[in-house]
Amino acid sequence: MKPQFFKFPKIGQFKDAIKRVKDIARYDGKDENGDPIYNEESLPTLTFLGIPKVHGTNASIVLLPDGEMYAQSRNRTITPGKDNAGFAAWVELNKETILEEVFLGIPDGMTAIIWGEWAGPGVNKDAVGIAELETKMFFPFAAGVINLDGELEELMTQNTEPDLWKVFVEEIVETWENTDEENVRAQEFKCFPLPRIVQPMSMEIDFNSPQEVQNELIRITEEIEKECPVSKVFGIKGTGEGMVWSSTYKGEVIRFKVKGEEHSVTKVKTLAPVDEVMLESIKEFCDYAVTENRVKQAITDQFGIAVPTKKDTGTIVNWVKNDVFAEEMTAILENGMDPGKLAGPIQARARQIFFKILDSV
Repeated sequence: MKPQFFKFPKIGQFKDAIKRVKDIARYDGKDENGDPIYNEESLPTLTFLGIPKVHGTNASIVLLPDGEMYAQSRNRTITPGKDNAGFAAWVELNKETILEEVFLGIPDGMTAIIWGEWAGPGVNKDAVGIAELETKMFFPFAAGVINLDGELEELMTQNTEPDLWKVFVEEIVETWENTDEENVRAQEFKCFPLPRIVQPMSMEIDFNSPQEVQNELIRITEEIEKECPVSKVFGIKGTGEGMVWSSTYKGEVIRFKVKGEEHSVTKVKTLAPVDEVMLESIKEFCDYAVTENRVKQAITDQFGIAVPTKKDTGTIVNWVKNDVFAEEMTAILENGMDPGKLAGPIQARARQIFFKILDSV
């Protein structure tokens, strides 16, 4: 079978999760004109579990029904010859182990995907704790299958343990504190499922008053930014990136991320905003959304550890534009801004920041 790309769902901010839960809870179908009908019923209280966000590069492994296995970056399939920081080469080298120990219990005819972060020395240029590892490692955080109808059935890592993920986390590393022999085996394989090496944090969020947990979300994020819990497992003290919080509601996975100020891709006034940021002008929006961290994210996503040049400007500015529209469209529309009039200014600011980064290399 021909390799097909399976993208991991976009992780939004806290405000996006609030809006999504409201939409799910209050949607009552459509009227005779086809317009949505919403009620005003009380919103749910959901339990969210959080795991630290590893500051590496998004990576995943796909197993097709015919047994073919291949690697992916955030936006494309990759091979050892056209790789992203060496992840495809690692998958190729460990195919037999991955097949025997990771992809177990998959129903016939289904495609399975394991998503995670590939992190370690040289993967990300930012000075974070996880970058100080002795070697690159894979940190899976989610698993899923493509069912017979071609739909993604995501298997939650934290809130539930379906067969695939349960087998996955128990077979690869039963616990970090197990026998020396098991630790050596896991370290040789260089694959550490995040929910197993770092105990997930639990938080109840009442969506009738989500602002009540805002300060706690910020406190936890700031603590992680001071010291990364993942690198700490390996005896390394260093900066962490933030947290990803996940829950399920009426069959849908609800996720949001909270990054520390050093890693935020927007200039946020608070780390976990509850309401949409009110923006007064196009320039203010671009200052808010098009930041150096977002441009650096574009560079890492598109070029890995390679160094781009000015001839790659179009690739970078288009990535930034698309990413801003994907993450900030709610803010754009609620502030009455025309996305068509924002594209040019977004690209112009991204170009300016990109050139500044190139000049500093």
